[in-house]
Amino acid sequence: MSDFGQKYKGKIYGLYCDGDWWLLNYRKDKLAEAGRSPKSKRAVVDTWAEYDQLAADMTDKGNDFWGALEYRSPFWNKFHWMTRFQSKGKLYFDKDMKSMADSPESIKTVEDLVAIQDYMPKEQFNYGFTENYAQYYAAGRGFFQFGWPSLWRYSHDAEGAQSIIAGVDANGQPSQTGISKVPGDMVNGELIRADVMPFAWDFVVNNHSEIPEVAYLYAQWLTGPTMSMRSIPNEGGYFDPWRNNHFLDPSPEFYASYPGDFLATSFEAVVDCVPEIILRGGSEYHNALDINLQAAYNGQKTPAEAMKDVAKEQNRITRRLGKDTQIEAWRALAGMYPSALQKASGADKWGM
Repeated sequence: MSDFGQKYKGKIYGLYCDGDWWLLNYRKDKLAEAGRSPKSKRAVVDTWAEYDQLAADMTDKGNDFWGALEYRSPFWNKFHWMTRFQSKGKLYFDKDMKSMADSPESIKTVEDLVAIQDYMPKEQFNYGFTENYAQYYAAGRGFFQFGWPSLWRYSHDAEGAQSIIAGVDANGQPSQTGISKVPGDMVNGELIRADVMPFAWDFVVNNHSEIPEVAYLYAQWLTGPTMSMRSIPNEGGYFDPWRNNHFLDPSPEFYASYPGDFLATSFEAVVDCVPEIILRGGSEYHNALDINLQAAYNGQKTPAEAMKDVAKEQNRITRRLGKDTQIEAWRALAGMYPSALQKASGADKWGM
């Protein structure tokens, strides 16, 4: 999987124990009932425009069934902007750490995120991670839902998670749900997907540890191909697939936790992964996004006003932390972006 969370300037500082890139979950049964089919085996739609239109078409407000169950609550809301904005061939900052939050592409992204709220229930402004998950798999209330691998797992757990969309066909494959890569945008004739990878846990060894070798060996043991294959499918397990063998050679128990096309689709999607703002001051950069996106979603600011305020605050944060050191760290992070997005954004020519 991507090295965002464990490498800096080519050196490994941590060992992944979890895979957390988003995929787009959707109701395959509802799509078939509407006489429609996915664009391809790995993508129900290709572009954000297609996603928006299908979300509108599948909404049935009279029966409390909604086209999209996107997050609009504090903290969670920024991830939708991160994936949608960067698929336009732009990154969070330019090569000199100037925020791109107030760029035309970013403002258009927020305008689109506001528009799609017509096809979302009002609870989206309050629901966090667990509530939003549950209204998809336990209440069957929506057509589209972006989520971590755990969403697919819970959706197919009728007994433990009480999912009502865990149906299977005669071959034991999911019959109500489908899994897809995230949508993207056409940039210079190429489809760019920017699959945000929020979180993704890893193990690190404290530099002041009195037993660093023991700590490292424990992390190595638990994250190795054998133990991780055994531990992840455990009932109530917290971590999700990330190693190649999880996707390419899963045990029967592992596949049962992530049935159907999930593992194959996730393995293909990892090449599109983009990070959060994994820099010193990351929580401050994120907070500027959270607050102002919330204001735009609630109609307290226009998208242009909100993103202008984001850029102003993020540039202030960069100056306070030291622009030169932030630029160095940012260019190192940008160098780990997908090659197609590096090319589209020009980051492939930034250097260190």
